[in-house]
Amino acid sequence: GAVLHALYLFAGAHVSLFSVPGDTDTPAAAPPATYAPDSTAIVKVVWSDEQRATAGGLLCRLAADRAHVQRLMALVSRLMPTIFLQTLSDDAGRTIAIFDGTHENPELIWNGSMRSELRAALEHASNEAIAAQRSQPSAPFDIPAEFVVDYPQLKDQRVVGGVYIGQLLAQPAWQLRDPRRFLEALLREWARLLEGGAEQAAEPDELEQTSRCLLVLLQANPALSPHVAAMGYLSKLFGAVATERADLQKAAVQLVRVLSVSSECIHAMKSIECVAPMLSAMRANPTSCALLLPALTNMASAPEIVEKAFEARLVPFVLELLAGGLERCEDPSAVKAHAVKCLKTLAADARLGPAIQQLLDEDREWDNFKAQEHDLFLAPDNNAGLLTNTGARVGLLT
Repeated sequence: GAVLHALYLFAGAHVSLFSVPGDTDTPAAAPPATYAPDSTAIVKVVWSDEQRATAGGLLCRLAADRAHVQRLMALVSRLMPTIFLQTLSDDAGRTIAIFDGTHENPELIWNGSMRSELRAALEHASNEAIAAQRSQPSAPFDIPAEFVVDYPQLKDQRVVGGVYIGQLLAQPAWQLRDPRRFLEALLREWARLLEGGAEQAAEPDELEQTSRCLLVLLQANPALSPHVAAMGYLSKLFGAVATERADLQKAAVQLVRVLSVSSECIHAMKSIECVAPMLSAMRANPTSCALLLPALTNMASAPEIVEKAFEARLVPFVLELLAGGLERCEDPSAVKAHAVKCLKTLAADARLGPAIQQLLDEDREWDNFKAQEHDLFLAPDNNAGLLTNTGARVGLLT
């Protein structure tokens, strides 16, 4: 068995891929369903010229088998990017072409130097396993658990949910293979940093980067917004809106603006404290008004949120802003437009509208604003004045 495996490893799969359990001399042409094949051998086959597609199919079968997938993924993750294993089920031939190419994108950083490092590492692991079996025939022919291929090219790359964060920020139009799965991983990381990890010296930048990445992801994939509410992260988000940390507050405000377009998120906001944190942020940082006022306009479609706004005295604050606080905002004309639209939307509420309209009528300056045409200053909800994704949507297999 050791000789056959040695020939296999050095000759590049010119022997069978599996050995029958209990018979170390007879190779089998296909894997029995009751045992896992030699992982080292299968990974090695990927690099052969003649049987790469066959090896890809075998890896696919293992990845689809619950009995083997965890061990296989754990092994592959120590040797090379797991995206190769994930894409095999989509298109084995295309995956081989991807492996042979050069890539620098949010899901894969890979080049000729890294291929050479992997091949050298596999040869080293194979030689070590062969030497061990020569001295002790019962030794397993496998890669040691501590064996890892360490690519210098990835040293400074931060990875969350299988995605290179820096690359996604640089290529926001990239079409992820599984954006929902990435959203879940990104939200977990964001919550971890939010709950104390960012107090560490090395992590404030990570929190900002994670927040920006969330923003990019949600703007590129608006259909993901309801999942943020479904996963229970809105309370944490509004807590961040009210924080005194300027960098964190800015990112949270941007996220609220994006999520305010989602009717599912607005529905979830009805049951949490949302208006008071937004009002606190606008008082402390008037530059946030440009995003929070249009967000409040969207949220006012829910009567429960109009009630929260009325109780928090949002209307007097917005009137004060119109009367003399616009100069503290970055774009006074746009903020004025959003403020007027927000007040008109609140006043249209079926139950509290009359009380809100009375507050407006009692204000001496309101007549100067309500009749003005402000629509030219309003940005559409689909870009919200935030980050802009340019270029065609492209992905790994497109």
